[in-house]
Amino acid sequence: MATQHHLKTTSVSLSEPGDSSGKDVGTSTQQNSHDEPNRLQPAQTMSIEEFLSACKKVKWKTDLRLIFMAWLMYIFNYFDRNTIGAARVIGMQQSLDMTSTEFGLAVALLFPGYISMQIPSNFILTRLRPSLYLPACMVVWGGLSLAMAFVQTKGALYVVRCLLGFMEAPFSVGVLFLISSWYTRSELALRNALFTSAPMIGNAFSGLVSAAINKHLDGALGKEAWRWLFITGGERAVAEWRLILDAGQADQEVNEDWSRSVQMTLRDKRLPIFALMYFAAGIASSVIGFFPSVVKTLGFPRTNTLLLTVPPYIIGVIVATVTAWLSDRYKNCSFYIIAPLAVSIAGFIIAAATSVKIGARYFAMILMVAAGHGAHAVIVAWVQKTIMRPRTKRALSVAFVNCIGGLSHIIGSFMYPDRWAPRYVAAMCLNSVAALCAIILALVMRQILRRANQKIDNDNDAAMIMHDQLHPETAWSSEDERQARKDSLRYVI
Repeated sequence: MATQHHLKTTSVSLSEPGDSSGKDVGTSTQQNSHDEPNRLQPAQTMSIEEFLSACKKVKWKTDLRLIFMAWLMYIFNYFDRNTIGAARVIGMQQSLDMTSTEFGLAVALLFPGYISMQIPSNFILTRLRPSLYLPACMVVWGGLSLAMAFVQTKGALYVVRCLLGFMEAPFSVGVLFLISSWYTRSELALRNALFTSAPMIGNAFSGLVSAAINKHLDGALGKEAWRWLFITGGERAVAEWRLILDAGQADQEVNEDWSRSVQMTLRDKRLPIFALMYFAAGIASSVIGFFPSVVKTLGFPRTNTLLLTVPPYIIGVIVATVTAWLSDRYKNCSFYIIAPLAVSIAGFIIAAATSVKIGARYFAMILMVAAGHGAHAVIVAWVQKTIMRPRTKRALSVAFVNCIGGLSHIIGSFMYPDRWAPRYVAAMCLNSVAALCAIILALVMRQILRRANQKIDNDNDAAMIMHDQLHPETAWSSEDERQARKDSLRYVI
């Protein structure tokens, strides 16, 4: 019992900002703990050594079954979504007799459906089995992506791209919600980075596949190369108890209707700041969607151009992963958002100022892609770490931030017209301004959360300061333990 008590009391130092109503419902939760079996008992009665060992096993299995599988699916998701960028380089725009503006519209039409469906989808996800809902959406989007290989007019391309946006919307934002349901604060940024590295891998893979298709399949069976591009296209107790130790409560669902959940989400004044920060970071990294076209301005042949897109994506994965790991390790989000965005600004400036030196321009392209993407996973993790409970509010908050951030893709679709080549000075200036705005918003959020932490330290009552976020009390633990976990809550800055 002494070891068990030590495990519970030391959990206070592991706690993180959650949602608290400040209400004392200890009587009702104690009654609940007597009315139903304590499913946390296997974890609560473990020694520290047994609990830590079980935690490692749970994390390993979750990494394998959730992160790795979602990572593979997200690679195919982004390969399907951004194949159109590589298809442009190998002749799709010319084949369908489209101007650069019309092609930009085709790219942008994916995002109205993609953005509008994210919040409803995450609300649905809290009510359905993710293992059925998300794969079903994947099957449909795979069929729509295949259909793009057979479009003959720009109108048909517009229709398919629009429908594709609706079916791709549930996946990435749904997985980000699931990640926040299975990992503690000190694990979120790295897992987000691992998951969101998939688009960069998908883009790199797209470049390699596109180069091979352009070289070997152009004209095969009477089809252009770009068409072939689309054609190829006991542990529960441990898991729940470790989340309670981290957030001060279980990841349980409050019986709330849709309207109340939306009201709670929109009432949180921090969400617009997070959303605008993610939107600005998305504008700053919009070059990724047209990266093959930007690399094409170096003057190399098609195949070489596609191959040159690969290294920046690979470097981007490494930068994003290391940045997120450091953010988790040192329990800081703001610095690891500001630093990569500042480096990306340097890349934009070099690219806009240099027109002759190929080496300098390619180095700038690496900076703008690798550094620009590096902040994304940390921004999403900051949302997850700040708004942890209740479950529905977290799901809608992640979806809301991702939804507003997704608007950057619509704007970014029109930022790289052919007439701005080869230096794309206007686009680089817009990217730089957006990155600077994201940096300023990160500093604002840092100050907001720092003041909240100072108020908690001065008042010594985290529950009252976080009163706007209702949550279910954790049953099967004493009132003193619940209060101790509340009092230890602090925001990550």
